[in-house]
Amino acid sequence: MKRLIVIALVLVGLVGCSVANHPWENPVPSEFDEYLDDLIVKGWKLFGEWNFEGAYAKFDSVMMMDAEKPDGYIGRGFCNVNLGASDPTSYDEADADFGFVLSINEGGNPIDSVVDIPAIYDSMDANYYYVHVDTLLPMLMVAGGKITIGHNSTDLTFAEFGDNWIKFNVVTDDFAGGSGNPFVPDDTTFFYVNFYYAKDTSIETISAVAIVGLAQLNQVKFIKKGKVHYLMRSVAYANFVKHFAKRFEASLPDYFYGGINSKNTKILLAQDFFLYELYPNCETEILELDSSYAFDRTADNYIQQLQQALQSLYEGN
Repeated sequence: MKRLIVIALVLVGLVGCSVANHPWENPVPSEFDEYLDDLIVKGWKLFGEWNFEGAYAKFDSVMMMDAEKPDGYIGRGFCNVNLGASDPTSYDEADADFGFVLSINEGGNPIDSVVDIPAIYDSMDANYYYVHVDTLLPMLMVAGGKITIGHNSTDLTFAEFGDNWIKFNVVTDDFAGGSGNPFVPDDTTFFYVNFYYAKDTSIETISAVAIVGLAQLNQVKFIKKGKVHYLMRSVAYANFVKHFAKRFEASLPDYFYGGINSKNTKILLAQDFFLYELYPNCETEILELDSSYAFDRTADNYIQQLQQALQSLYEGN
C-alpha cells in the first residue's frame, strides 16, 4: 500500500512539473482574425438562406471571442429582428446590439428629437397651413406640432413634410374662443414643431448599417405592437441613412448580406410613410426610386396605386 502511495505522489509531482513547464493554452486557432472573419462569412451566408438561428450562433460566437468587434453585434442584431416574430425578447436584444455598435463607434445614437421649435408661418389655403423651420439639417421625422395665440393653444396634425417645411391641417378657431370657423393666423400667432433631427451627420459605414437595422426593427415593432412612436423612429432612422449615408453598401465587405443597401432602406422609408398614412410622402419616396410611376392623388384608388407600386419595388429586389 505504501508503495502505491509513493507512486501516486510521484505521478502528481510529475504532472505538476509538466504544467509548470508547459502552461495550458486556450485552444483558439492560430490565425484568430481569419477565424473570426470565417465565422462572419458563414453567418451572413446562413442569414441569406433564412437560417436565422444558425446565423445567430455564428455571430454570437464572434461576440464571445471579441466583445468589441461590431460585426458580431450587427449580424446578431439583424438575426434578432427576424427571430422576434416567435420570441419578442429578441427585439430587445436587437435594440441593444445595434445600440452597442453606435455607442462604441459614435459615442451614442446620432439621432435625437427636439421639442417645440418655432416654425415660420408662410401661408394657408382651405386645407393646410404651410410653415417652415430655419435649420441647416433636414427634419428626419415630424413628431407633432401646435399653434398658439396668447394663452390659448391646440395641437396640430401634419399632412406632409419635407426637409425643412411642413403642411399642417387647418384647425377651427374654437381653441381661441371662436365660433368654429377655420383659424386664420396673424402676427400674434405662433407655430411650433417637434421633430427628429441628426445631431451628428458624419458616421462610419458600420454605424449606418446599425441605423438601418434600427429602422427595420422599429417598423417591425410597430407592426407587432401598433405603437406610433416606433414608426416615427423607423422613419427618422431610414431618413438619416437616405440623407447622410448614401450608397453606404459600397464600403461594406463583400460578405455582407446584399439586401442591406440604400435602395432597400428607401423602400422601407416609403413603407413607413404608407403605414403612417402620409401618402404624399410615400409617393415622393417611390418617385425618387422610380420616376416612371404616375399617381393621381384625386383618384379613388390612389392608396391602392401606392400599395401596388410598393409591392412592385419590393418584389423587384
